[in-house]
Amino acid sequence: PGVTVMVVGKQTGTVTDINGNYSISVEGNAVLRFSFVGMKTQEIPVNNRARIDVELEPAVSQLSEVVVVGYGSTKKMDLTGSVTTVKSDKLGYQPAANIGSVLQGKVAGVQVTNSGAPGAAPTIRIRGLGTVNSSADPLFVVDGVVTNDISFLSPTDIETTTVLKDASASAIYGVKAANGVIIITTKRNTGNKPAMTYNAYAGFQTAVNELPLANNTQYIELVNEKNKLQKEAAGQSYTPLDPANFPNYTNWYDEVMRSQAFVTNHDIGFSGGTGKNLYFFGAGYFKQDGLLHNQTYERLNLRSSIDMEVNKHVKVGYSATLSGFRTNDAPSVFYDAYVAPPVFKPKMDDDSTFTNPVDLGLGNFSNPAASLYYYNSKSNGLRLVGSVYAEIGFAKYFTFRSQYGT
Repeated sequence: PGVTVMVVGKQTGTVTDINGNYSISVEGNAVLRFSFVGMKTQEIPVNNRARIDVELEPAVSQLSEVVVVGYGSTKKMDLTGSVTTVKSDKLGYQPAANIGSVLQGKVAGVQVTNSGAPGAAPTIRIRGLGTVNSSADPLFVVDGVVTNDISFLSPTDIETTTVLKDASASAIYGVKAANGVIIITTKRNTGNKPAMTYNAYAGFQTAVNELPLANNTQYIELVNEKNKLQKEAAGQSYTPLDPANFPNYTNWYDEVMRSQAFVTNHDIGFSGGTGKNLYFFGAGYFKQDGLLHNQTYERLNLRSSIDMEVNKHVKVGYSATLSGFRTNDAPSVFYDAYVAPPVFKPKMDDDSTFTNPVDLGLGNFSNPAASLYYYNSKSNGLRLVGSVYAEIGFAKYFTFRSQYGT
C-alpha cells in the first residue's frame, strides 16, 4: 500500500490502496514509474497491457554497509543508536595536525573548537555539554585500545572514524562513554601484492580578519579624548598630549606574528604479504609553524601491523603506533598586542634593551615582543599505542576474538 505510480515524463499519477491495487489511464506506449520509500524504484513499459503487477525490492545498498560499533561490527540496518561514520577519503585531503580538526563540520551533533596553536588537540563535544564538574571529552578507541587523547595520530593513517553519539554507547564502555565515543580504525593491508605509497603536502598559513589597529597619531588623539572626559568629570584642569612627542609607530600584530607560517606533512607506507599473511609498515613526519614567532610543532610517527592466518580457523595479528613530538611553545600575547600602545618601538634606540611601556606614562602595559622573546617553554614526548589479537572461527558462522591493548 502507498506505492506511488507515475507516468514518466508527465504529471499523471496515482497511489496504490491498502491491498496494492491501483488504476490509471495511460497511452499504450507510456512508461510507469513505481516508487516507495526504502524500496528500489522501477520503471515498467506499458506495451499496450491492461494489467501490470510489480513487486518492489528493498533498497539495501546503504543499509548493508558495515559499521564498527563497540567491540565488533554490524550493519546500518541493524543499528538502533545514533552513529556516524567518516571514511578515509573524507579525512586525508585536509591538511591538519590531528583527526579532531578534520572532523570539524563533517558530523552532525559534534562540535569541534580549535585553539589555533600548532599541534594542539581541539576541544570536541558530542551533542553539547554532558557534564559540568568533570571532563566533558568523549572517549576515544583506537584499534580497540581505549585512550583519552588522539593527538598522536596522523589523519592520513586513519581508515574510518565512527562517532557513537547516544547513551547506547555506555552499554559497552560504561560510564566513560557518557560524553560519546569516537572509534578510530587505522589503515591495514588488504592485498598480497607489494606496494609503496607516498603522500605529501606543503603550504603556508596566514592570519585572516586581523583587527585594524590605530597608528601612533590616532592613538594619542584617543588618549586625549579619554583624559579630557575624565578630567572634566572630576573638575580638574586638562593638558593634552602632543602627538609630536610620540613619533614612533609599531603595529604589534606584525611584530609578534609571522606573515606566513609553514606547514608540511609526509607519509610513506609499505605493504604486501604472502598467502594469508599481510603486513604494513609506515612512517610519517608532520611540522607546523605557529602564527607567533618561535612557535613550532613537530611529530614523527612509526606504524606497523601484521595479520597472520595460522590455519583456516585461527588468525592472529597486531598493530602498533609509536609517536614522538617536540614543541616550542609561545605565550598568548594576542591580547597584549591588541591593547599595547603603538607609540613605542619594541627595543630602545641601542637595539639591545626592550622598551618598558610603563615609562611612557600611558598606563600599565606590557611589551608583547619582550614577552615573546623571554618566554622559554619546550616540551617533547614519546607514546606507544598498540594491540594484539587472536581470532578463532568455529561452527561456520561464529567467531571468537580476544584482544589486548595498551
